[in-house]
Amino acid sequence: MLKIVIDTSIIISGVVYGGKPYDILELAIDKNVLNVVSLNILNEIEGVLVNKFAWQPEKALGVIKWVIEFSELINPTERLNVLDYDNDNRILECAVAGKVQAIVTGDKKHLLPLRRYRDILILSAGDFLSWGQ
Repeated sequence: MLKIVIDTSIIISGVVYGGKPYDILELAIDKNVLNVVSLNILNEIEGVLVNKFAWQPEKALGVIKWVIEFSELINPTERLNVLDYDNDNRILECAVAGKVQAIVTGDKKHLLPLRRYRDILILSAGDFLSWGQ
């Protein structure tokens, strides 16, 4: 099964707005791909939902529990400092530790310009959905 890291931006966009980001989430929910997630990513999701979208903490925690249901939770041990933005380094750490084939992200400033890190493809939601077809 294809292993991926669904970036915080995709998870939040999928939950809040739907569209292609939600299509990515559905692939994981339906077990067509395996999403790999870390506590750092889950904490970032919760923080953005509460602080940026003014969600109640209980509602944000519900999203975290839901993501865990269709994901493999890992604890990365290698610390990376590849990008200027720390949260993006945590995404890369999760991807490396989880031995994934791809990161799906909406981050046009830091992650998408890399295009690849080690042997891991870095793709937008649209590119991921059309990848391999």
